[in-house]
Amino acid sequence: MLITLECILLALQAVSAVRVALDSPSEIDSPSSNRLSKRSPVELDGDINKCYRMKFNLYGVSLNLQVDSAISDTIVPLPGSKNNIGLDILSITSGRHVTINYKGKEYRGIDFTATVTIPGTSITGIGLPVVAVKKQSPDSVGISPNFDGVFGIGYPSLSKRRPQTTVLDVLYNDGVISNNEIGLQLCPYGMRSKSFINIGNTDVTPKCGTDGKSVAWVQSPSDDRHTVNIKSILIDGKQVNLPEEFQKRVKDGRILYSYIHTCFVYMYFPEVVVAALVDAIVGSNAITVKKTKSEHKHKLSETEIEKVFWENRLILKSKLNIDWSKLPSLSITMFAQTP
Repeated sequence: MLITLECILLALQAVSAVRVALDSPSEIDSPSSNRLSKRSPVELDGDINKCYRMKFNLYGVSLNLQVDSAISDTIVPLPGSKNNIGLDILSITSGRHVTINYKGKEYRGIDFTATVTIPGTSITGIGLPVVAVKKQSPDSVGISPNFDGVFGIGYPSLSKRRPQTTVLDVLYNDGVISNNEIGLQLCPYGMRSKSFINIGNTDVTPKCGTDGKSVAWVQSPSDDRHTVNIKSILIDGKQVNLPEEFQKRVKDGRILYSYIHTCFVYMYFPEVVVAALVDAIVGSNAITVKKTKSEHKHKLSETEIEKVFWENRLILKSKLNIDWSKLPSLSITMFAQTP
């Protein structure tokens, strides 16, 4: 699998030629009026626990499924899972009982082939593999106020179904899409409305303000998660000494490389990298506290540094002066090849 890096874009090679409208968790009932050709732009919400969502229709039931690269199964609710929204049990003519793991929890469900339509695309009335689950706890899949299930775009090896066939595999094998690929464009905050998902990935389009051409192809070294092999991390051009065990730990016979997760808006690094970045930010004097009636303008105090950078506490931007040009650069070097 190859991964293209385009601006802040992470295009995961596992997509099709169908562009699909995405909804942000905060705007589920307010479609954007700023449409971008045939795709609906979506703003990336700032909560680390939220994912992009897209609309599905199964047997006439409209569902908002969150797009998650950490799972390959597509999960839908049975009646009673969420305000009685879900598939009629009579829609399931045959199936197999399965237990799947999602975000550290187990869900019991029925594995079967459902008739699926993705509104606004050529995917209409097609039999696709899904797992239907019932409500099993207050935070079960299918009863969140923001989404009705999960559209898994992970590798087949993650699937609990037998055979391990994903929705994308079926679409590709049936000739619905020309490439078994999926592309995600995740733009910076100032350009969030240009983010989208592309099921197919067959054309070159402007992405995040670029001309749409790939910067590099990055080999994904494993077939379980969408991973990248990081060679080095630099801050202001200076390489950080990474822990000896970085990307060398082995679990279930697999090396734990760095992975890309569609539901995260944060980047996780070893503590030594975070410490070096914080030191560089503080040392740049790019952030100072504004003058108030009771205080003079001053640099961040040790207490403020601890709260902002290490305790993840929020501080009002209006209270700070930020010189963006002084902030340090963060560079990640990956094993790659030219397009």
